[in-house]
Amino acid sequence: MDQITIATLNISAASKERAPKLLDEWLIPTSYDIYVLTETSEGQGTSIILSKFRNAGWKIFQRPTEPKDRGVAIISRIAGYYSSSPFLNNEPMPGRTLIVQLNTNPQIEIIGMYVPNRGNDWSKTERKRAFLEYWLGYFNFHPSEFRQILLGDLNVVPTEQQPKFLPQQQFEYDWFSKLDFKAGLYDAAIRHGNKHESTWVAFSGEGYTYDHIMLQKELADNVVSFHYDHSTRMERMITDHSALVLTITLDYVKRISVGPIGEPLQTELF
Repeated sequence: MDQITIATLNISAASKERAPKLLDEWLIPTSYDIYVLTETSEGQGTSIILSKFRNAGWKIFQRPTEPKDRGVAIISRIAGYYSSSPFLNNEPMPGRTLIVQLNTNPQIEIIGMYVPNRGNDWSKTERKRAFLEYWLGYFNFHPSEFRQILLGDLNVVPTEQQPKFLPQQQFEYDWFSKLDFKAGLYDAAIRHGNKHESTWVAFSGEGYTYDHIMLQKELADNVVSFHYDHSTRMERMITDHSALVLTITLDYVKRISVGPIGEPLQTELF
């Protein structure tokens, strides 16, 4: 048996000034096996973070977004590759979802997702509705031999939360519920953490659980632990979101040889 730890964090389009703080105070010290970073951007901050891991030999997964849009990046020291599913050919808002299939047994499919927000803008509401419907279709109808883990900033709160500062619409509640009842994904926070905790807090002081980890039900017995890491937005103040961390056991894991982050990966002796 082998054990891997996967974490997800919204980095809030890190600037070049904040990127070193993210690296030095959280990413490098935690040394997890896979990071799913949401709200990545085309800016220098995201580039600094990814280049540091890339130079150390980690595998970087990232897809282009629409101009000036935000997206997802996956950093892994577990061998894997992009999904080649034809379902991805017509996806709305490319780059906001990233599917990586890991070289493990059982085979794991990591789905990093950054769902768009909507505010009170009608066009943004319809954009979000179309995005959610498309990806629910993926989970419902896309046959996969991989066991799926969906994680990231889903920009929806669970059904027991009725926020007042940023009210949620019924289609958002329905989507979250259907991930369980129709797509077969369960909420790690409830099964392995007992309750939802706020991962983002509005200026009004109202807390929201926007960030989630959802697992295929066949993986439930593989879970070792799940927890929220609120230090990222509280003590360390490196972003305005909390991180989520999941540890699972697998029968086999193909690991990548990596060097110290921040130093060039030495490939030759002379």
